[in-house]
Parts: sequence; C-alpha cells; structure tokens
Amino acid sequence: MKNLKILGKVLIGIGLFFAIGRNVILPIFNMLFGRLERVISWVNIIRIYNVVNNIFGGFLPYWVLSYGTIVLIIGGFILLIKSNEKITNKKYISPLVITGFVLYIIIQLIIPPLFKYLIENASYNMLGIMNIAFLLLEIASFALIIIGYIKLLGIGFGNKENSESLSNTQSLAERKADADQEKSYFDGGFWQLVGWSLLGGLVLVITLGIALPWVYCWITRWRLNHTVIGGKRLQFNGTGLSLFGHYILRGWLLGLILTPLTLGLYPFYYYSISLKKWETKNTSFSV
Repeated sequence: MKNLKILGKVLIGIGLFFAIGRNVILPIFNMLFGRLERVISWVNIIRIYNVVNNIFGGFLPYWVLSYGTIVLIIGGFILLIKSNEKITNKKYISPLVITGFVLYIIIQLIIPPLFKYLIENASYNMLGIMNIAFLLLEIASFALIIIGYIKLLGIGFGNKENSESLSNTQSLAERKADADQEKSYFDGGFWQLVGWSLLGGLVLVITLGIALPWVYCWITRWRLNHTVIGGKRLQFNGTGLSLFGHYILRGWLLGLILTPLTLGLYPFYYYSISLKKWETKNTSFSV
C-alpha cells in the first residue's frame, strides 16, 4: 500500500509538471518573448524556448502529451484512494471529475482543427484571444478534476461521507484524548488549502481580478471555520459583496486620497489593520 501511495504521488507530480508547464509557464514565456529578446539580445531566446519546450514534453507527439497528462493525474489519484486504508467506501470518480475530464477531452478534440482554421482565416489578435480562452478552459478542467479527487479523498470541501469513514477508524479512547488535549487547534488540511487556492486563482483569472473580495472570503471562511479556540469553533460570517463595498470605499477610494498624503503608508494600514478589523467584526463562535 505504501508503494502504491508513493507511485500515486509521483504520477500526479509528473502530470502536474507537464500541465503547469504547458498551460502556464510556456504561455508566459510566449508573452514575454519580445521583451526578453530586446533586453537580453545577446542570448538566443529561440534556443532557450526550444529547450524549455522540450523539458515540458515538446518532443512528444501532441496526442501523447495531451492525453498522457490527464491519464497520469487521474491514475495517480486513483492509486492514492486505493492505497488509503482509512477510506472504507472507496469511489474513484465523481461528477466533478467526470465534468473536468469531459471538458478536457472536448478541448483536445476541438483545438487542432479549430486552430488550423484560425491560422488560415483569422487575425493575429483573434488567434491570441482564442489561445488564451482555451488555456483557461484547460486550467479549469484540471482544477475540476483535482478538486473532485480532493473531495473523494475526504480531505477537502467538507466531504462528509469520507470524513465519517475516516473518523470511524479512530477508537473512542483516541477521540476522548483528542477532546482533552486539543482544546485550541486548527484542523484544516493542506490539500483543502490547495483546492481552494486553485479554485480562487482560476476565478480571479476568469474575472480579471474583480472577484478578489469573494475569493478572499472563501479562503478566510475556510481558515476560520477550521479554527477552534478553547473548545469553541470559530465561524466567519462575512460575504464577498460586503467586502467588495468595504474595499471600494476604504481600500480604493480612500487609498487614492490618503496614499499620497501618507507617503505610501495607507495600503499597509488597510491590508494589515482595516481589513483585519472587518474580518474580526464578521467572526463569531459557532453555535
């Protein structure tokens, strides 16, 4: 079981390496290509790009790289679930996983013929816009699959079924010891944070940053709702809409006026003090 767990993590790591490289790093390199060529003109940027492209699988056939990446990620998560003895009711697919997988396959089937048509008939700007759109869709498909498997593993987004399975493996003595010793503790998980961060990042990209107050509230709610002080669990009641008004009025409008007057100190006050006051005002103990 331990070997399966290690193999699963390795497969996921390789899949994410290619996915991030092809969908994030290489596109950023392309956008900065012209500037890099001007700034460091003595370096052969094209050769560097070819090396980076090959590192992220550019030497492989398109279909091998595209479908292989998704197979590695899904296969890795399946091995993690299979090797987890604490999960009694094992499930290897979910609606989120299926949605992400179907979206990814549709994208891969559409991209080659569509881009062939665009190269022959569309303008350079239109080609760039479509390229960005498909990159965002691919990132969305990966995010759906990863979040779906995080839920299946019972370590994210309040998956009650698997969480109950995990808790049932603890003896009554262990639960009593936990209750006595962990009067103040934090029970959020690493993969939960990864999942919310991926989802938040995707939403910020799609909304061009407009959804920042909502994303901030998602992360804050996860952090505070997993915090227990003196045996009492905290509960965050703030909303994205409320924070949006707070940010527009105090963060943006007042910032325009007070930042020059305070020699640039006001943003530090807002994000370190004012925002924390709003956060605390909207936090209470769970009933």
